[in-house]
Amino acid sequence: MREWMDIVWSYMRSPIVGRLWGILVGLNLYALGVYLLKVDEEWLHIDSRFHALQGTILGLLLVFRTNTAYDRWWEGRKLWGQLVNELRNLALKVQRFVDVGPEEKRQFGDVMVTFAYALKEHLRWKPTSKMPPPVPGGEAPKHVPLLIASRLFEKLNAWEQQGRLNQILIFDTHAKSLMDVCGACERIKKTPISRSYIVFIRLCITFYLLTLPWGLLKDYHLWMVPATAIIGYFMIGIESIAEDVEDPFGRGVDNLDLEDICHTIERSVREVLGDKPRE
Repeated sequence: MREWMDIVWSYMRSPIVGRLWGILVGLNLYALGVYLLKVDEEWLHIDSRFHALQGTILGLLLVFRTNTAYDRWWEGRKLWGQLVNELRNLALKVQRFVDVGPEEKRQFGDVMVTFAYALKEHLRWKPTSKMPPPVPGGEAPKHVPLLIASRLFEKLNAWEQQGRLNQILIFDTHAKSLMDVCGACERIKKTPISRSYIVFIRLCITFYLLTLPWGLLKDYHLWMVPATAIIGYFMIGIESIAEDVEDPFGRGVDNLDLEDICHTIERSVREVLGDKPRE
């Protein structure tokens, strides 16, 4: 029971509930106004079967919208799970196959961890904001993860030329996967769901909710007001959740916890390379 209450309380604090309150109050006032008009003309009443049919069609659209948004969220989670595995494997092979001192391995691990944090900030960066330079007074690179990945490649190549590692191909697969993950995340970030499709669904929801009180008035009378609010809550809520979930790399409660994933990567890499994880 406590777990259920924690979930409900967490949801009540989410930004979605804050966005819904104003809409639901307005919808309640509108439905109450329809009831107070006491319209008796038969032609103004809408058959409830019309809303049953319209609700079925709208329900299919909302299901498709939700599934599409969740697919984007889940794909983002799989990509970051792949990043965790690739960096762990790369750290294991550096520890096992590279003949260099602990300090140099630790420095290589720092670069690996930095890639994860840089990718997180890269995916959250907005074109309208200013990306801070990595060095005070320096010029900010346009693609920080690409710069860090290139440094990893350079270090592996330098070790090979120094004869400190053999079979560089076993490293190349993991190093290459870093930019594969970055590119796939960028594809999700920069390919939003069609704007026309979203506008169409929202227009359908608006039309449905504006005509709903007229369809429920004859059968439900005053109960039509809370019924309209409840139906509106679920329909608008589903659309709002889909809007948040479709961008899995944001900072909201419905987005991926990239900070925790980055901390997991840092702990794993430092543990493998014999370095104490930083608090």
